[in-house]
Amino acid sequence: MATLNDQTTHLSQLMGQKLGVGGKGLSARTRRAGRALPAKVRRAADALSEAEAAAGHPKLAQQADPAALDQAYRTATEWLEPIDRPAKRRAAVMDWIAGTAFNFLLIGLAVLAVLLWRGLL
Repeated sequence: MATLNDQTTHLSQLMGQKLGVGGKGLSARTRRAGRALPAKVRRAADALSEAEAAAGHPKLAQQADPAALDQAYRTATEWLEPIDRPAKRRAAVMDWIAGTAFNFLLIGLAVLAVLLWRGLL
């Protein structure tokens, strides 16, 4: 079983690798990721970063539920690990190409319609 510090470090590194967000620490990377993270993953990461901040205080550290924190860690890592950045980038480029081609098709059809309407064809 990994310590809380190991879990937050691993999760922070995963966010950096898979989402490309920068920042120092898990809370900063979670904040920078914004809407790229689903709400349940954001809540899990926030719970882990709050528990890490409270771990420095003896009485606050006792209030943390280890089972809930392990579940939060599993939730976040299960969502982050299958992300493939190159595949997402390829999909974004292909979406852009398809959108541009569709726009050119619409412009061509509009020009053709105007030429037919004016009797030039």
